[in-house]
Amino acid sequence: MGAVVTVTATTCDGDLAPTTGQAVGRRVTSGQDSIDVRATATEIQGGLVDFDVEQV
Repeated sequence: MGAVVTVTATTCDGDLAPTTGQAVGRRVTSGQDSIDVRATATEIQGGLVDFDVEQV
């Protein structure tokens, strides 16, 4: 497991649709550092959306 960092901001390309397999791009910022990630919905249950996040 990697180092734990504090996320200070996120921006998104749009909303993540509550549908399994749907994805959206995001930029995650910690202090002066930023990375681009993609969040993909993996499971929808009782109004809650589980998702995976991977760096792109």
